[in-house]
Amino acid sequence: MTPTSAAGTGGPGVKYRVAMDGEGRIAADLPCRDCGYLLRTQRPEGRCPECDLAVATSLAAQSSPLMDRDWLRNLQVGAGLLAVALPCLFAFFLGGLAWILGIACLLTNLPAGQKNIVRLRKIVLLSLAGAGLTAVGFIGLIENQTHRWVVLATFAATLGCAGVHVGGVLRIAVVFCRHAEWRWLGHAGNTLAVMAWVSPFAVLGGLQVMALSFGYAWGGRGSPPLWLDVMTYLAVYGGLAAAAGFLAGHFVFWLTLAIRLHGVRKQAEAATQPGGQVESGGGAESESGGGGGGNSGGNSGGGGTYDAAVEPTELLREQRN
Repeated sequence: MTPTSAAGTGGPGVKYRVAMDGEGRIAADLPCRDCGYLLRTQRPEGRCPECDLAVATSLAAQSSPLMDRDWLRNLQVGAGLLAVALPCLFAFFLGGLAWILGIACLLTNLPAGQKNIVRLRKIVLLSLAGAGLTAVGFIGLIENQTHRWVVLATFAATLGCAGVHVGGVLRIAVVFCRHAEWRWLGHAGNTLAVMAWVSPFAVLGGLQVMALSFGYAWGGRGSPPLWLDVMTYLAVYGGLAAAAGFLAGHFVFWLTLAIRLHGVRKQAEAATQPGGQVESGGGAESESGGGGGGNSGGNSGGGGTYDAAVEPTELLREQRN
């Protein structure tokens, strides 16, 4: 029998991009998602001979690596930690510890084959290291009373690295939100990422305006011009408002992501139990993947159940918007 490279489906949005033979059996060395047993010659609607995991689960995991359950769990825990990290910055140790632990969770067990996430991971780690090193240098320069322009340049580098770091972390979450089709959450993450990237320039500009204003008083030149007074007030109060908005938005974004992922994981765990079913808003659907592009499913009317014995791709999409 000649293998075909057709893509079978296990319901809307779950595509099995695995070679099938003419009888609809797997014709590739696909490992089981849990035990690693090679599922060649198995049918998509069958179960693993070793651990009894549904073959559809391994197919969905292979086709949608962003739905990897290990990373979903880490993403949920990391999102919860990051939700409280920035608002806790005033308690420096607690905020910093929550942030570091959240980043560690987010970057552990990353889904394979996702070049954009691997690239973002490198950016996040390098920018975090850069922010830490330049922050240490900034503190050392202040204590040694180095020339103010050197101090300002080091401070700018610290802010720049921190902005790139925070923006990179948010972009990792945005990639996942787009894959899950959580559009409004993805747009919110993108907005926060842009704010993180722009904030270093805004902070430096505001400090420059304040320095000009104070220079009049400290230099004995009298009161600053009216336009400079207005810009100073805008820089101070506008900066405080933007910072408060960013912290609040950051908290809401990560908390919402953590809550959604918690619900998805609970539903997926219940659905993949033997005979497990998950309530769905519409009519009942029973899905199983077919070979070579085949798809079988049945509908029954009236507030039934949804058989979700696959990776939680569809459960994620049901919660969008």
